[in-house]
Amino acid sequence: MFRRLACLAAAFVLVSGPAAAQTSRGNYSDWHVFTVDTADGLVCYALTQPTDMAPQNVDHGQVFFMVSSWANGQASEQPR
Repeated sequence: MFRRLACLAAAFVLVSGPAAAQTSRGNYSDWHVFTVDTADGLVCYALTQPTDMAPQNVDHGQVFFMVSSWANGQASEQPR
């Protein structure tokens, strides 16, 4: 599971800009916390996967949940 989260984190870094490298800040229960120092400021984010998915007879695929915070408050890569 952590490998999948690390791959998703790497994909996030590619979106946030070139030459940015994520730093793992630790694991907290089911959450994995990372930071990325970009030219626009520090980006903090946490990733997790569902602990339960319903209904059980449906293939939900790989589901991730991400929460992030941009230190400068100017998020540009977010759902609208």
